[in-house]
Amino acid sequence: MSTKPEELKKAFDRELDISDFRLVWEKAGVLSGRWNSVAIMLGISYRKLYEIEAETKTARGCLQKVFDCWLN
Repeated sequence: MSTKPEELKKAFDRELDISDFRLVWEKAGVLSGRWNSVAIMLGISYRKLYEIEAETKTARGCLQKVFDCWLN
């Protein structure tokens, strides 16, 4: 399911929240191998970063939790 350009433009004209998870995941899910760098750029604390890493088995799962934390 791909995002339409107008849906993307509308999303970036306002503050994102958890309802935008799918949109964010579609556009940035390919970054899962660098999930910790993404988390740092999004302002997730190192403490939360270690927490996510400890409770999640895959890089993809870690990135999903990062986006969940960021959007909530």
